[in-house]
Amino acid sequence: MIVRAKDLNNYYMFQIGKKHIVPHRRISYPKIKSDSTNKDITEIEFQTGWQIFNDLKVELTKELDDWFVGRIKVNGQSVHLYINDSLVLHHESFLETPKGKIGFRCDGHETGYIKEVNVRLKI
Repeated sequence: MIVRAKDLNNYYMFQIGKKHIVPHRRISYPKIKSDSTNKDITEIEFQTGWQIFNDLKVELTKELDDWFVGRIKVNGQSVHLYINDSLVLHHESFLETPKGKIGFRCDGHETGYIKEVNVRLKI
């Protein structure tokens, strides 16, 4: 599940596997290259990478199989992630990006089947 997506290179992802959930942050940042002789900036290159929060990894008490209901609630910097109505991940000061889109990622050997998506804005 992806939340607070600013663009394809800046977002938070909660990778849900059968046995665990691992929070990630996709970040893009500038890398300045300079000329070694006169120290002038010659180029600014953007690099993209993953910040993986292994210390926040959640081991699920029951292995996920078949279909499950996932629900994520974000408010300010806090995030609450529910699997089948059970709170499995909660952090109050986690999300640094103030706003963004939501989505899903399937990359490489990953697969995901999404049956129904509901998005609600609470004010």
